[in-house]
Amino acid sequence: MITNHQEFINCIHTLTKGTITYYSKKDKQNTTRTIAPVDYGPHSRYPQKGDLYLFFDFDGTDQAHHTGKSAEEIVSFAPLAEKFFPSDVPKQQAPYSIPRDWG
Repeated sequence: MITNHQEFINCIHTLTKGTITYYSKKDKQNTTRTIAPVDYGPHSRYPQKGDLYLFFDFDGTDQAHHTGKSAEEIVSFAPLAEKFFPSDVPKQQAPYSIPRDWG
């Protein structure tokens, strides 16, 4: 379970990349990805899941993409010393829950 919620939110505002580790049901093991934190809140595709940590996965095997995980699915989150540009992250169509100034 994610224990540093505020760090995730701060990374949205400071445009800071992070690593997220979660249990992958598909792979049946923990998976760690380099991500750009994008939002925290309901996801239009998965309203039944409640609030999710939404992020852009730079390490996706098929292609980089947006995804979301519940707090219970996340093993850990850690900010990196590396920044990302808003232009690196395709804008999601649904409005963001966390206000930000990404230009």
